[in-house]
Amino acid sequence: PRPGAPPPPPPPPFGKPGAPPPPPPPPNKRAGSTAALSVHAPPRFRQLHWSKLPARELDGSVWTRRPCAHLPSDVSGVFGRASLFFKAAAPSRAAATLNAKQPRKRRAALDANRANMIGISLAKLKLHPALIKRALFELDEAVLTPDAIAALSNCTPDQNESAAIAALAAELANPSSAEPIALSEAEKYLLEVADVPRLGPRLRAAAARESLVADAQAATANARQLNAATRQLLRSKGFAEALHMLLRLGNLLNEGTPQGCAPGYRVLSTLGKALDLKAAGVKGHATLVDFLVESLCTELPHLLCLPEDLALVVACERVDCDFVRAELDRLGAAVDAVAAELQFARLRLSARGGGARARLALSCDASGRVAACAYTDAFERKMEPFVKQARAAVAELRAAHAELTSGFPEVLLYFGESQDSCSLNELVQGTARFVREVGRARDRLAERKAKGEMLLVLLPEAGAGGSGGGELAWAIAERRRPGSGTATPALCA
Repeated sequence: PRPGAPPPPPPPPFGKPGAPPPPPPPPNKRAGSTAALSVHAPPRFRQLHWSKLPARELDGSVWTRRPCAHLPSDVSGVFGRASLFFKAAAPSRAAATLNAKQPRKRRAALDANRANMIGISLAKLKLHPALIKRALFELDEAVLTPDAIAALSNCTPDQNESAAIAALAAELANPSSAEPIALSEAEKYLLEVADVPRLGPRLRAAAARESLVADAQAATANARQLNAATRQLLRSKGFAEALHMLLRLGNLLNEGTPQGCAPGYRVLSTLGKALDLKAAGVKGHATLVDFLVESLCTELPHLLCLPEDLALVVACERVDCDFVRAELDRLGAAVDAVAAELQFARLRLSARGGGARARLALSCDASGRVAACAYTDAFERKMEPFVKQARAAVAELRAAHAELTSGFPEVLLYFGESQDSCSLNELVQGTARFVREVGRARDRLAERKAKGEMLLVLLPEAGAGGSGGGELAWAIAERRRPGSGTATPALCA
């Protein structure tokens, strides 16, 4: 330009002269999402990691029964020095730089395996979480079948999972960004049933309602059956006669040995040895019971009806007295747990002023239309009559078991056994085994008689001439005396 001339106007910075400036570049989505997720300010104090009480458990607690509204609400004045003692540590520069570069992702409330397992269980039920929640409040038997209760029991959250679900619910109530949060099926279900009071004990109470009374009645029947079997043993005249004939046979076999001339024997252990004592010199398989049955078939034929006289004993061979006792303990504990849960429900109801809280849930009609309906917690109304019925059933079982155990010492004394070496199960099962073997020996004897055969046969060495050629030999067990070449049959009673 010429000297002294005014300077020319500056050119427009962008585009054509007079054109507006271009719009600013779009924000980075990654940076935007990071800023949205990082909107929460860092904590000012060191956190107190307590167990936060869910809202569903506030009724009846100290926080609702004694709210203490007269206490000062200005915590900054009362606890003004908290920043001096519990100030949160500032994040390091490296951590701040790393958090600024990497976006914050939502941490899942459940472990992946746990969420997958809950999702599979819920898929088998094919029910909406809202319908499950309504069934849990109303204790609907049509929905809460035994299989459904078992599946839902596996989905019950523990303490850590409940805290994670509560934190997720708080995050959903105050979202940090406009983007929706993707939830798994397990998280949806646990969020839905989060306000069901005491979910685990409620499911256990529902499971007890399904089978507790029937189990108590079955155990009572087993206890009474065992008691009737032991009474039958004490009253049976034929069983006593069979024991005495076995005593005479044993003294005959043990003659000349220290085991001979026995005034009696321990019944249970001797019956087992009589079943195991094999006969020699006979066709096929035969034991001492076969010989006893064949020897008594003519003189005392009524003893062969022992299986019919002791039919209750044979029927109790598979009944376990220890199982009856275990059922009594299990069912009694289950009734006490349901009664305690019922007491919790009553306390929660009285804390609310005695009125049931109405709730809303979804329901489907026959045409498939979804509508909202009101319902209330029916736990107290349905569990109170069940607890009365269950207590009566368990009391009946306890009385039957007490009657059974009170008569057991008499049976032990009758059998010559001690309580330290013999249990009721061993006594009943050992006696039933002997009685059943008597019936089998009777059937084998009938088959041999139909064929014209007898059990006792001539031994080859006894029938080959000599003094014993015409005698029947019964070689059951050989015990050689010291210094002699002869053998004597023996029965160790």
